[in-house]
Amino acid sequence: MNVPPNIPVITIFVRHAKDCKYQGDETCKRCDCRKHLRWTANGVQYRRSAKTRTWAEAERQKRHLIEQLSAGNAAAVTPSAAPTITHSVTRGPRSTRPAARSEKRSNAFANFSAFCTTTDTYTSCLG
Repeated sequence: MNVPPNIPVITIFVRHAKDCKYQGDETCKRCDCRKHLRWTANGVQYRRSAKTRTWAEAERQKRHLIEQLSAGNAAAVTPSAAPTITHSVTRGPRSTRPAARSEKRSNAFANFSAFCTTTDTYTSCLG
């Protein structure tokens, strides 16, 4: 596939499971671990899940991303915003029964949110 010169090189890499025998080789095509795409544009490195465990599907996702970038689709390189602490606290913990969340737990999350606000902590890995 001919890639226009202004399109960054997109690399497929693998994020291996802890017990994968290919761990340490991020370009291994043989394992069944999650595949991701990585590229650099305007001095910023981007990473995106290919949402697959097969190399062939990751290659299709890569071609699709190249097509988007070639067409000038700015949304293709816009990183998704990390969830804020407030968003995660408001949404609450992942649960099959959100109504069962206790008042004590709600207060703890509210206190945590207030603490993060006062210490300038803005994003969360809870999202």
